Amino acid sequence: MQSTQARSSFEGSRGRNWRTPWLLTVISSILVLSAACSSSSSTPSNSQASSPSRSAAGMVPALRAMLPSSIRQAGAMTVATDATYPPCEYIQNNTTTMVGFEPDLWNGLGRLYGIKVNTINTNLDGLIPGVKSGRYQLAMECLSDLVPRESEATFIDFGLDGTSSVTLASNQFHVTSNPLSVCGLTMALQAGNNLIGSVQSAVDPYCQKHGRPAVHLLVYPTNSASLLAVYSGRADMTLQDTDAASYLELQAPKPVVAIANLNGLVPPSYIAIVVNRGDSQFLHALLAGMTALYKDGQYQAIMAKWKVPKTDWIAPGVNLQKTKPITATLSAASTARPHGATRAD
Repeated sequence: MQSTQARSSFEGSRGRNWRTPWLLTVISSILVLSAACSSSSSTPSNSQASSPSRSAAGMVPALRAMLPSSIRQAGAMTVATDATYPPCEYIQNNTTTMVGFEPDLWNGLGRLYGIKVNTINTNLDGLIPGVKSGRYQLAMECLSDLVPRESEATFIDFGLDGTSSVTLASNQFHVTSNPLSVCGLTMALQAGNNLIGSVQSAVDPYCQKHGRPAVHLLVYPTNSASLLAVYSGRADMTLQDTDAASYLELQAPKPVVAIANLNGLVPPSYIAIVVNRGDSQFLHALLAGMTALYKDGQYQAIMAKWKVPKTDWIAPGVNLQKTKPITATLSAASTARPHGATRAD
């Protein structure tokens, strides 16, 4: 896949020339915390930051000051992504413009910091290794916070999502809400998608336990190729995150249906921004920025714009899959959601 650089913008529902001086005390506290932790790799707790004083252009000096000097001096940060997962991020039809709720979030951060946000569009399976090696400053692609991944990078969790089976609307394969209905089917998934492991470790044994054949996996380099395999009939189905599945039901080139049938087999997870484990200063700056977006309502406006269910909205936190496992804390929300309770990537 060729690397593409694109930018998108989102105007928050609030005006830019407003002030809440009381928050400066909170931001100052965050700065003190950041300085105290800059020489260690300790994990910060959720910030209580809210609507900060900002310039006419929307920049918050206290948040900008938290950034590493290299980013402040360059006036830009670079986000690595795989823009094939609407509504997380995707390239708008007949353009080079990247849109989605994550571009709106990272551009919101850019305004708070007063910097430009560049993007690198690359393959999913290279995102976390690229952050770990220092090739990328951060990655966003509705990436799942999984405990094994937390040894590779740090995750700033900011949302939830579910997993749905997606098949052609004709549904000649009779995929139903029963998880056994996927047994023996040909399933297309993208390389690097952690659902490959979930299928092999949970779905296949479940099928075999009930005397059914295992799923036949076809692995493709991109999500677009996986979807094309379904549209063309090379694959019977795919698995997509819930929001993407809902989007596909409306926008796919061929009619498809999304069915939540693996909720009891596929473990839930948070979705997150991924940063290098050794970059505690940048971690604190991103956490403070995301918290500011959440506290002043920009986060909620962005998620509502992209029709992300409110049950997927959470205050940002670090490595929550380890400290607050979703299986223990979000079962009620999972039950209430129409499409499931876990993110796929």
